[in-house]
Amino acid sequence: EVVPGPSAGITALVASGLPAGRFCFEGFLPRKGSGRAERLVAVAAEQRTTVIYEAPHRLARTLADLEAVAGPHRRVAIARELTKLHEEIWRGTLHDAAVWATATAPRWRTCATATSVCCARG
Repeated sequence: EVVPGPSAGITALVASGLPAGRFCFEGFLPRKGSGRAERLVAVAAEQRTTVIYEAPHRLARTLADLEAVAGPHRRVAIARELTKLHEEIWRGTLHDAAVWATATAPRWRTCATATSVCCARG
């Protein structure tokens, strides 16, 4: 079990099981446009594990977009509601994550809480 810390991203990174020796934090990606496309390409090229925040209702789209630029086999962990009653950590590939997120409608559509996505090469 992960001890909660002051940052959901760090807690998600440690709980993800992905390499945490070197990582980068992207925060929220732009919602649309060339800024979003450029950041997605940068995440795909990143050698370190990358932590991204995303709103639950945009998670499926972001995972599909990441899969399109990073490939279907990139390892990913999705963490939400950390240290709360309905804590959930999902682990797998980007392809499986995109399928899972599409099939699993977010329960917190009006919630302001972010979902942490940790993405690693290899």
